[in-house]
Amino acid sequence: MNYPVTQFKGKSFSWGFWLFAALFLVPITWGHNLGLTKATSGFLLGVAGSIPLLIQAVTGYGLDASWTARFACNEHPKRFWSIIALSAVVAAWFWYVAYKRLLGT
Repeated sequence: MNYPVTQFKGKSFSWGFWLFAALFLVPITWGHNLGLTKATSGFLLGVAGSIPLLIQAVTGYGLDASWTARFACNEHPKRFWSIIALSAVVAAWFWYVAYKRLLGT
């Protein structure tokens, strides 16, 4: 089994939170004023929901509530996999909302 790179342990990914916030808020608040189409704003919403899952997949650590890499699979397997599962559900929900926004329903 490949263990996560230790350089990420305890590292803050607050930049990911701000990227998430920007990609979430821009399409729903200023999207029309910026000239974003429904497809573009839906895509940005889907990408926003995938950011936590992507960070965790790249680093190999589960993020805690402050977006800090805390939980490795080999140290805290239950927490790690529950956080990964929750992130996957959130990402799927964001892509579902993006799809519904694209259809306009």
